[in-house]
Amino acid sequence: DAPKDMFAALGKNDQKLYVIPSQNMIVVRMGDAADGPVPALSQFDNDLWKWINRLACTPGKVADFTNFAQLYPNPTNGIVNVSLIKPIANWSLIDAFGRTIEKGGFTSELLNLDLSTFDAGAYTLILQEKEQTVYKKIIKN
Repeated sequence: DAPKDMFAALGKNDQKLYVIPSQNMIVVRMGDAADGPVPALSQFDNDLWKWINRLACTPGKVADFTNFAQLYPNPTNGIVNVSLIKPIANWSLIDAFGRTIEKGGFTSELLNLDLSTFDAGAYTLILQEKEQTVYKKIIKN
């Protein structure tokens, strides 16, 4: 039941990585084996694709982020200035594990994010306005 253009990396105990170019999709499956220890291919692969094919997913609309917001300095040791070309409604800062670290709303076209107490690493700033979502990477030294 998998798409014809799928590439797969099949690991022990149902560890899976599927890449489907036609659907602009990547599926990663981690965890324990579905039906007990197996070397790679199992009935679970087909069962998983039956479930995925039933999902009604619609990709979100992504704005042209190159002209939407500027971040500086980036990489940073402390404060990152977010300068917006047009005002937006909300923002969220996400860590490398997908956890929301901070969030808020905009009151002007400039936001100063203080990352001085954060661990070094990569963060994602998500800017949202009605139907537009913009993702900007921030590197904390």
